[in-house]
Amino acid sequence: MEWINGAIYILKRATAIIYALICLMALLLSRGEVCAQENTTAAFTRFKMPQYDTQGKLKFIIYGSSGHMAGVSIFLNDLLVDLLEDNIKDIDDVGDLDKVEIYDINEDTAKVIEFWSHLPHTQALIYSLDAVYNRTSQTLNSDKLLKFRSRFVDVDGVGFDGSYFSGELHIRSKVKVVIRSGFMDKSKDDKNVKKQ
Repeated sequence: MEWINGAIYILKRATAIIYALICLMALLLSRGEVCAQENTTAAFTRFKMPQYDTQGKLKFIIYGSSGHMAGVSIFLNDLLVDLLEDNIKDIDDVGDLDKVEIYDINEDTAKVIEFWSHLPHTQALIYSLDAVYNRTSQTLNSDKLLKFRSRFVDVDGVGFDGSYFSGELHIRSKVKVVIRSGFMDKSKDDKNVKKQ
């Protein structure tokens, strides 16, 4: 039962991250007002944006291959959000994930455990091939595949809508959820070893 609570907690954190991502885009794009007013575009490539809470604690990192602004919309490509463990204090404690490849949702549990063994700083990952952020409505949307990965639960779906105002993440269709109890068994073994 503990792993179900952990999976629910991680999904709630994913919603919070989408909310924070929308806030971040609003802040980053405040510099793009001139471009929007002149009906021109601005482009950026290979970005990595650490995000901190109000107390200055590093919470997550946003990666992407490229993006551009057009009017009130920001088009983001290869978006990856690295939701960090609570014990991470500094960006220097985090490995760079701009080239990480997200595993298939049907991947063998042993390979998934191996994948996560290289990411001790990461609580969960969120990936989408592309997404559009609307500065006016403060929403993040995509018609493409969304991949949510964590040690205990993986979720795939097609199309999503995230709202700053409601703090919700809606996956539109073809939702597939895999709960990996093998990680819970491994974490119990790790705790037992530490106690001995």
